[in-house]
Amino acid sequence: MSTPRYTPQQTRALTEKSVSIALSAGAGCGKTFVLTRRFLGYLKPGPEQYPLTSLVAITFTDKAAREMRDRVRATCLQRVRECPPEEADHWLSLLRDLDRARISTIHSFCGNILRSHAIASGLDPEFTTLEASVADSLLRQSIEASATRLLVNDQPAFRLLAVDYGIEKLLESSGILVRQRQLISLADFAEMTAEELAGIWHRWLKETGWPAFVRQIEHQRTFVRLSEFISRTSANSPKLDEKLKILRQIMEQLKSQQDSPEPGRLAELFAELSLQARVVGVKPDHWGSPDDHELAKELFTQVRDDCKKLIETIQLAQTEFVPYAEKSLAWLSVAGESIRDYELIKKSRACVDFDDLLVLSRDLLRNDLTVRQALSRSIRVLMVDEFQDTDPVQADLVEMICGKELTTGKLFLVGDQKQSIYRFRGADPLVFRSLKSKIPAAGQLPLTINFRSQPPILHFVNILFRRVMGADYEALEPSFADEKPELERIEFLWATTDVVENKAVQGSIPSTVPLAQGLADEQARDAADAESQDVENIDDDSRSDSGEKQTAPFLRRREADWIARRILELLADPTPRIREKSGPWRTIVPGDITILFRALTNLEVYEQALEAAGIDYYVAGGRAFFAQQEIYDLAHLCQFLDDPEDGFSLVGLLRSPFFCFSDPLIHRLASRAGGITQSLFAEASVVSGLSPEETAQVQFAAQTLGSLVEQRDHWPLARIIRRALELTGYEAIVSQEFLGSRKLANVHKAIELARQFDLAGGSRAAFVTQLRESIDQESREELAATHPESSSVVRLMSIHQSKGLEFPVVFVADMNRPRKTESLPPTLHPQLGALVTPSNPLGERQKHPVGQFIEIMEEAASLEEYQRLLYVAATRARDLLILSAGIKGFDEGKFSPWMLVLKQVFHLETGLLRNDPWFASGHEDVKTPQEIPLIRTHHQPPQFIDHRVQRQGVHKLSFPQVWNELELAESLPWPQLVADVQRGAEGRRRLSVSRLEEFQEQSSSKLKSLVPAGELEAHSASLSRSDAELLGEMIHGVLERFEPRAAEESEKALLHRLWLWCQRQPAPPGGQILEQAQQWLKTFASTELIDELAMASELNRELEFSLDWKMTGEEPKRETEIYGLIDVLMKDSQDDWIILDYKTSRLAAGVTDELLLQPYRLQLGTYALAVQRLFGRLPKKAELIFMRPKPRRVVWNMEQVQVSDLEQLVTEAIHQLDAAQASSSF
Repeated sequence: MSTPRYTPQQTRALTEKSVSIALSAGAGCGKTFVLTRRFLGYLKPGPEQYPLTSLVAITFTDKAAREMRDRVRATCLQRVRECPPEEADHWLSLLRDLDRARISTIHSFCGNILRSHAIASGLDPEFTTLEASVADSLLRQSIEASATRLLVNDQPAFRLLAVDYGIEKLLESSGILVRQRQLISLADFAEMTAEELAGIWHRWLKETGWPAFVRQIEHQRTFVRLSEFISRTSANSPKLDEKLKILRQIMEQLKSQQDSPEPGRLAELFAELSLQARVVGVKPDHWGSPDDHELAKELFTQVRDDCKKLIETIQLAQTEFVPYAEKSLAWLSVAGESIRDYELIKKSRACVDFDDLLVLSRDLLRNDLTVRQALSRSIRVLMVDEFQDTDPVQADLVEMICGKELTTGKLFLVGDQKQSIYRFRGADPLVFRSLKSKIPAAGQLPLTINFRSQPPILHFVNILFRRVMGADYEALEPSFADEKPELERIEFLWATTDVVENKAVQGSIPSTVPLAQGLADEQARDAADAESQDVENIDDDSRSDSGEKQTAPFLRRREADWIARRILELLADPTPRIREKSGPWRTIVPGDITILFRALTNLEVYEQALEAAGIDYYVAGGRAFFAQQEIYDLAHLCQFLDDPEDGFSLVGLLRSPFFCFSDPLIHRLASRAGGITQSLFAEASVVSGLSPEETAQVQFAAQTLGSLVEQRDHWPLARIIRRALELTGYEAIVSQEFLGSRKLANVHKAIELARQFDLAGGSRAAFVTQLRESIDQESREELAATHPESSSVVRLMSIHQSKGLEFPVVFVADMNRPRKTESLPPTLHPQLGALVTPSNPLGERQKHPVGQFIEIMEEAASLEEYQRLLYVAATRARDLLILSAGIKGFDEGKFSPWMLVLKQVFHLETGLLRNDPWFASGHEDVKTPQEIPLIRTHHQPPQFIDHRVQRQGVHKLSFPQVWNELELAESLPWPQLVADVQRGAEGRRRLSVSRLEEFQEQSSSKLKSLVPAGELEAHSASLSRSDAELLGEMIHGVLERFEPRAAEESEKALLHRLWLWCQRQPAPPGGQILEQAQQWLKTFASTELIDELAMASELNRELEFSLDWKMTGEEPKRETEIYGLIDVLMKDSQDDWIILDYKTSRLAAGVTDELLLQPYRLQLGTYALAVQRLFGRLPKKAELIFMRPKPRRVVWNMEQVQVSDLEQLVTEAIHQLDAAQASSSF
């Protein structure tokens, strides 16, 4: 058997089992490979083999869990082929049992714990896990309900906060606090007085707050610059020399305050520093360098401003704490009421949210020693991946599961603190560092040999991030040599100049192509963008080459244009740049390129540039979904359906592509007596002054909306939305707008969200509320994809989404995007309680005397994560890394922290190393001059020669523009080539399987006529036709989403699904129909079919299909499409397909299987042909499952059936249909 070659680092990580392992795995260093091999190492046959179910592997995402399981399966298959004969049964047995392997996310793992101990956890054994959107909706309902109750009862804490903050702000802040409920134990503060809490704050400041305050000052950029400046500059006058000495002394005294800071002394030092940081009386020639005078003026001004703020911070921290503590306890009281209401709602619905899975599992293990010991005994090895992105709750779980074996070999931990980028989800990189420190030194292992990136990229990353991360940085080592050292692997793309059109260059993007085509007015958007994000650029009066003011939005558009040009240049370049893992080098194709963004807020700018350049792209991720106009349109539709008297939503709906009303038409309707609603639904003759076209438009809108309102209480919301799209042609209209494919994808994603809400039993009103709040709060939700992820197109994604992935070519875009500093949001702190900034009637920013220190600490942690984000982005690149930004110049304007650190290490203009560009002395990660990365810098817009067919730019018109053009156009006769085709018998038609069944020679009704009526089952005969149809719909609806389990669990699951199905209906069924459904499902749960479904290797439910059917023997030949829906298509352990079709029709006593099959052979035969078209072979068998008090299985064995026989069966049925229709026409 072939043995893989391991590096020494990998070998140690795989073989060291005397102690637990904390593996620091760098980017691209093969941690998943090591995890998989370590997992398999425990399963190797021999005396040290572990049972499969005693191994637990926790991954960060479901995708990672699937990848690890697939890797384990592939390796087992390989070993079956290559192992000695005596080991084959062992690996085959593992393959069969692999689905039982405990490889999952932490949430799935905790869910299994709670299901096994539901009663001990206080949960319903059949509890469900809420989707995040549904949980958020329930949480909002709880907050509003508790606030209403507290307001009515005049609760003192609520009254205090309502008077001070106002109801709206109170609800908003309460919602933020409640979402942090897992961070705090409310019981710890229940009996606490304000004086006691104030005392806790004072002790915390002394032990934690003040030391953190001083440490932050040392690293604050202004003071770092000041220290560097006064240490290097020289003086040509005694007065300046004395000033510099005093400044150096003050900075030294500030550093000495780190051990035991004294607030009073700190304030004195800042006051003295502010007094000395002035250039009054100092002349330019007093400085050693002429440039230092101007630099000192700018720097000293910043120092004085910062000193003023720091003195204010110190003064606020010395105020009386008790009034603030009283409000903190009031916030805890109000938030506690909302939390209790939320818990009661979840309990009443037998559900939990994702946070509950972790917190309840931790509490269960903490409080129940028996459960904790039993779980610990069942786990021999606990493997946890991506531990740098976990939180304290997960760390507690790991420590409790491992117990006394935490350090002795039970734990295998993998993480990389340099890649911790999920603080917004509660992740804390200190958790990894803390747990790693508890592992013996022999188990603290590195994994730094990189198998992903070209050596120059790794050298660049090491040099840059050694400066950022300091002595703790673990350098990445290349695993292979650079075969093409002449190629630049890193590029700086700084868009500093405007594009000058060069008509001699083929394929260049014309400068006349507008960069904001199809968007709102550029100037308005520039102002809005500048106001919201790049405030520091507003007052800058610098101008571009074309004379346009260089605002941040302008620079961003220029950068996007440069990126598009560089992509075209790379795609046209014949130079082989991409190293295949096996095979020759090749040129770049679109699918190699990924553009990464720190934030996707301005994504449309880059999409615009790619669109103008004719570059196909795919967007993964983002949070701008709820900010799209098409989502506003759907929100107006849903709001109107919920409340047809809502005139605001009606106006938005009429103006949208649903109905395309002009503003003058809306004005005329709204100005009439009764308003727009009555005018719209009045008789057309009543609305005077309308043209015939407008009258038709109004009538159509009234009829369409009227029909939708009639169906709103009978159809699920998703179906209503689809119907509205079908009736109005909305999709066709938006598809022609700018980014039309994106808009269509967003519409379909919104329908899916509505469908999920329907399945969860949410009401239409609740969905409308959630949708509107999501729009108002810009809730995190990804934009829909416009291309399949596997398409060979350029990808655009956030850096967070790129985590764990790699790409041949990576652009890190918008490098100069300013980093916003956030004020402290309402915060729950486990020791300090609720920290909410005081209210201010003038709207000025206020600070909390203790919260401001949390804000300082959070700012420091946030800045560290901000730099780690750049590390993650840079290490995604395999063959080419391009950093880009739109900047005014290399010495102009303000730079982001990313650009600043880059500027400190490299010359932005040339790409050369600072200090010693040729030998890199002082850079410990560069061992030889050959390791200095060769960086290409772009000073002009990239130009390219397009060797392919030259593309012609096509200007897309918006729908209103298309309409105007059509009105102005002259009509011409149709050419003969495109003359109308008369649709007759020759036209293409669509036939459903059920339609064909109606014309079988051997129909169901014919069969039933042979059976005496008295022999029909009595319990079925009593149901009316409509009730029988409802029963069938009910059974199919339950089985569609049923997950097969063991018999007892399946019965509970089926009845639970039945309950959920009933809850989603406008009028839940009851009585005899419900009793029959319950009886049938209970008996169905005890059949052998349940086990067969559970053991299926593939299980497809509600599988839609479409068959193109060419009729033979006719002139002209007719095209027919046959479509249908297969209830169940599953693959058994022998890799054979099996069709299942559920039936709820009546049975007659004594009828043979052959007679029962006869009326359904056409249906099952068509299904079998669909399977044959899809997978290249007929199914092994097709079964009818008659859902009766005693289920009956009727099998059609298809092993001897010929495809031609089935095709003949379908063809004959179509002929019979044609004959019946022909005879009816006479």
